[in-house]
Amino acid sequence: MPRYSIIILFVCSLSLFFLNLGKTDIYILDEVKNSVCAYEMAHGSPQFVPTFNQNLRTDKPPLHYFFMEIGYLIFGYNELGARFFSGVAGMLLIFLTFYYVGMLLGKKTAWLTTLVLLSSTFVSIQFRLAVPDPYLLLLLFLALIHLYLFLESGRSLLLFYLFAALAFLAKGLVAIVFPALIFMVYMLLTKRFNLKKCLSVLHWKGLLLFLLITSPWFIYVGIETKGAWLEGFFLDHHVNRFLETREGHRGFPGLAILYAWMAVLPFGVWLFPALYKKRNFWLRNKFLLFALVTVGVVVIFFSFSRTLLPSYIGPVVPFLSILIAHSLKTKQIFRNRFRSRFGMAFLIILSLTIPIAVYYSIQQELPNLNFHWFKILGLFLLPVSAFVALHFYINRNKWYVVYTIFTAWYLFNISLHTFFLPDLVNSNSVKAAIEKFNLQTASDSLSVVAYKNFNPAFVWYFKSPVKVIPDSSSLNKFVKKAGNVMVLTNHADENDLNANKNLILVYKQKELFENGSVIIYSHVKQ
Repeated sequence: MPRYSIIILFVCSLSLFFLNLGKTDIYILDEVKNSVCAYEMAHGSPQFVPTFNQNLRTDKPPLHYFFMEIGYLIFGYNELGARFFSGVAGMLLIFLTFYYVGMLLGKKTAWLTTLVLLSSTFVSIQFRLAVPDPYLLLLLFLALIHLYLFLESGRSLLLFYLFAALAFLAKGLVAIVFPALIFMVYMLLTKRFNLKKCLSVLHWKGLLLFLLITSPWFIYVGIETKGAWLEGFFLDHHVNRFLETREGHRGFPGLAILYAWMAVLPFGVWLFPALYKKRNFWLRNKFLLFALVTVGVVVIFFSFSRTLLPSYIGPVVPFLSILIAHSLKTKQIFRNRFRSRFGMAFLIILSLTIPIAVYYSIQQELPNLNFHWFKILGLFLLPVSAFVALHFYINRNKWYVVYTIFTAWYLFNISLHTFFLPDLVNSNSVKAAIEKFNLQTASDSLSVVAYKNFNPAFVWYFKSPVKVIPDSSSLNKFVKKAGNVMVLTNHADENDLNANKNLILVYKQKELFENGSVIIYSHVKQ
């Protein structure tokens, strides 16, 4: 472990989570809705009730909204304000993982765990988004660590309940369900599951602390919305989302395993060798067993979910990183020649495939994008480093293999957020439409409305709500009364507007990486 490891971690995590953080537009659906909702919740009436475009939003609890609003107060109502505390959560996860893993498994394993986390593209993206997942990942990790410390060291449960309560405010029932399932499975495997132990976890002071933290806002929002928010959140966004496929994100058995594996790449190429150990090993190493149980519970749970996004699997990432890091420290991964060679071969294939996929994806979406030599260099980082790592592997310099892979993927992630994603996202069709028609600076004589469905990013760019007209007869009445009108819609409702003789199609642009289009119709008063 390097002598100045803390300084290295600080510099690496600071640059990974904050470099160019406010330069990439907020455009993707989840970021848009969360960022706007945070602003409207603080400035709407009644306050602290989540809304998007002035309509009730029941998707998420309020913790990340509160932090976003603090970000807006510091940096303004912009991308940096919305994302700032997500980056803070990322840095805290790195340092707290280093601290707790160092305490439980030694500093070398802690150091390697942070390298696995900092090289993960999933981690670099997740902790730069204006969504609740960064807060959940950090808080649930801390809650589970303190649950383990209670079970094995007799530490106080109050910190577990504190972090579990905050995690509940970040994402909901997973903050209760996952710790409960992990506790039961872990105690069964260690043959300590009994009524006395179960009751010992139900600490009355901890339960009181949990209720004091979580109840006030939920009671308030339930009263203000007459139960509508509570019904939408707990029934629709928990039960129904688990039982039904939503937004086209269909879950099926095996997909959760794939997402978990992808989340810890590049070192994930050795994930399965790291997990392949005899039963006695896990029973001797209780914290590693606890980490394995955590991974298993979350992956199996989401294997039955009909809706599954890559971010859902996020809580397993710190624990998978710990398991991989421990195998790297003991060099167990490299002892079996077949498994280690297979991992190296897969790493080379991956390092060759990803740059090609990134290049052609960007060229397909933005064929006129100019690739500066810095960008080309960023794409070559992975394949070159893979062969350098192979050289060290052949010469049995295992630590050089680890550091080469980390350095290359860390720099690739930096280039991803410095060059590729800003160019790609900032060229989106919503921003292009706004700039083409000067919609943000249009005079009061021009009305901009939406017909049925439209891209929510317009609300973020306008920094104000967009009036939505639900049917064609209401639209005709509005157009005749308002005069000069721009009508926003998407491909699903295009035919309705094509049939309207009062409107002219003036803009149609495909969405980035989506099948739909941003469509604008115009009506000019005669």
